[in-house]
Amino acid sequence: MEIEAMQTSPVPKSDKGGHLTFFRQSGWLMIATVLGGGLMFAVHSIAQKMPKDEYGVFTTMLQLITLMGVPAVGLQSVFAQQAAGALTADKERLLASTFRSVIKAAFCLWLIVAGGVFVFRQEIMTALKIANPVALWLTVVVGLLVLWRPVLQGILQGRQNFPWLG
Repeated sequence: MEIEAMQTSPVPKSDKGGHLTFFRQSGWLMIATVLGGGLMFAVHSIAQKMPKDEYGVFTTMLQLITLMGVPAVGLQSVFAQQAAGALTADKERLLASTFRSVIKAAFCLWLIVAGGVFVFRQEIMTALKIANPVALWLTVVVGLLVLWRPVLQGILQGRQNFPWLG
């Protein structure tokens, strides 16, 4: 039975140790990281064509999105390690439970922030000189995705599931 499983594995015979797979997948990760950084840099060259006031609001909203991700920044490595170590059914259940708990906690944190933004929306819009409230609410919605992203990426990274990058 074990021999049959080994013979039907998708790993090529020349890659018994998984080295080619590892380098292909880590290459995807590196390319995606560099490309993402390049695109974030390129955004400013395009956005500078906006009126000066709107460009200022745009850069402020980008900075706020970055700050919203601070509470979750360490979660990617934690979930990558847990997902890589989840080799038994018990550890899979523990990982799933932890995943649900962290996603719910992040959602609750986001709800508190979104509620605060709702209550103080006029003051925030005046202080940041935001003319269109859609910019503020779009930033708040993106904040939730920013909180969830490290958890999801950590699980995919721990399972060495990189096709979603390319």
